[in-house]
Amino acid sequence: MVHIDDIDPKARQLSLGMTSFHLDAGYTPLFAFGHGLSYTSFEYSSIRVSRDQIRLGESFHVHADLRNTGAIGAEEVVQLYVRDLVAT
Repeated sequence: MVHIDDIDPKARQLSLGMTSFHLDAGYTPLFAFGHGLSYTSFEYSSIRVSRDQIRLGESFHVHADLRNTGAIGAEEVVQLYVRDLVAT
C-alpha cells in the first residue's frame, strides 16, 4: 500500500476516468488536535442587527459587544452564519 504523502506531487493521478496533475493535500492533519482552542472564555452581549430582512443588493450591519471573561488574555474570531429561508 502506498500512502498519498509518498506519491510525487507531480505524478499524474487517475480517478474514475478523471485526471489530475497535482495533489491537493496529504492524509495528515493540517493542524494538531486542539489547535485554535482557547484557555479562556468570552461573553457576547448586546447583539444587534440593523435590519430583520434584506433584499437583493441591500446590506445590513451586525454589532455585538465582546468581553474576555477569563483570566488569560486571548483573541476571539467572531463568526456569523446566515441562510436564506426562502431561496429557490
